[in-house]
Amino acid sequence: MILAGIAAYFLWQKNGDGAFIAAVVGAVCFFISVRFQVKGRLNEREAAREKRGNAEMQGHGDGENFDSPNALNDIAANERINEQSTTNREQSTTNHEQRSTL
Repeated sequence: MILAGIAAYFLWQKNGDGAFIAAVVGAVCFFISVRFQVKGRLNEREAAREKRGNAEMQGHGDGENFDSPNALNDIAANERINEQSTTNREQSTTNHEQRSTL
């Protein structure tokens, strides 16, 4: 955010090179911060999965548990895509039937 202000100042002073450099450095810093946030979340999820897997291997787990907020994120992508495509087909069929009755 600070670098955006610096870039704006350089533009105001008609220093295009300085504004460009400040904007590029600001963009790089932004994407690096996003990368660290995503990496942290992935590490937390992986640790939770390992913990859950260890508990299941020791006999303390009862299979799938959808009580935790991250449990729904564990559903395979193919299952989600199949569910979505089925819903879309049902909706288009319903819309087609409604148009044909008019």
